[in-house]
Amino acid sequence: MLDLSRFRERKIAPRAVFDSLAERRARPRFMLADGADWRAVTWGAFADQIRLAASYLAAAGLAKGDRAAIFAPNRVEWISAALAI
Repeated sequence: MLDLSRFRERKIAPRAVFDSLAERRARPRFMLADGADWRAVTWGAFADQIRLAASYLAAAGLAKGDRAAIFAPNRVEWISAALAI
């Protein structure tokens, strides 16, 4: 029988990414069109983008409770920035 217990706990979105890294780091999270080909963005690379954006925002002075906005087209980088906030 399939154990679904880990899916019952609610998690904030960034936690869901980082908690699954041990088993998913090298697996593709997103597939992006690259001309006629496709390019994979792995769970590990996605987590690195989130960490980098969060580090930048903290260094720039964004603190808990501050407001932030993202003005960008729908892209993986937009999702990374949203999860970094």
